[in-house]
Amino acid sequence: MENGRRVVRDKNLVILVLLSCLLIVLTACSRGRPRDVLVESIPSPDGKHVMNVYESSGGATIDFSVTVAIKDVSMGSEWNVYFHYHKQHVLNAVWENNSIVFIDGIRLNIHNEYYESFAYHDAEE
Repeated sequence: MENGRRVVRDKNLVILVLLSCLLIVLTACSRGRPRDVLVESIPSPDGKHVMNVYESSGGATIDFSVTVAIKDVSMGSEWNVYFHYHKQHVLNAVWENNSIVFIDGIRLNIHNEYYESFAYHDAEE
């Protein structure tokens, strides 16, 4: 009977060690990843959409980036219209009308256009 209890105890110990290792790995993998931080929400003139400006920094190995997404207020859906890697901040984001936005001089139709850049930002930023 003692051998049977020992086997069960050993299996429980192995399971506990494996679960602990899995928890450590999952915790380590979730840290240091880029986190989008909402820095500004700008409603459209008719209030049907919101332009959300997100900034992200992954730390030492991943550069800053900026993402601008449009959220449909009634549906709750959100889609990206602007992404710029190597950029820390959006300097100017405004609505021209209910369908057109200007983001740092880039004019975009929120329904069918998307801007993406991986160029380094200008010195004045």
